Amino acid sequence: MIQHEVDRNQDLLGRLKKFQERETEAAKNLSEQVEANRALRKNMEGLNRKLEERDTRLNTANQTISYLKDEIRELTQRIQNQDSTTSSQTLENQELQEQLDLQHRKHQEVSQLCQSLQAAQSSCSEHIVKIKVLERRDGRNIRKAEMGGRKGGD
Repeated sequence: MIQHEVDRNQDLLGRLKKFQERETEAAKNLSEQVEANRALRKNMEGLNRKLEERDTRLNTANQTISYLKDEIRELTQRIQNQDSTTSSQTLENQELQEQLDLQHRKHQEVSQLCQSLQAAQSSCSEHIVKIKVLERRDGRNIRKAEMGGRKGGD
């Protein structure tokens, strides 16, 4: 019976030793797992920071895109307004050019009429001078005739 107890105690000691070895192995595995978990947690924190930074940059980019879209809309509106103004000014310029062309033609007509009138006036002046010359001649001839008739009739 004692032998049986001794055998049993040795068996229990063997089992206890195996349990202690397993416990040591489990503690070692647990320690490795805890270390691996720490490394993963650290890695995850780094990834979360990168994700937050990416989200921040993405939000900033979205705000910039929104701002630029508004700016493009505003510039497009300005361009359309300028195009409209340019079209109006082009039409106005065409109308003014037509009026200028008409005024130029009228000016040329008036200039030609003035030249014609000046030529006619010059011609009239020449005729007036000739008439006066003829009148003087005729006046002298008439006086001579009157004087000649008086001398002979007296």
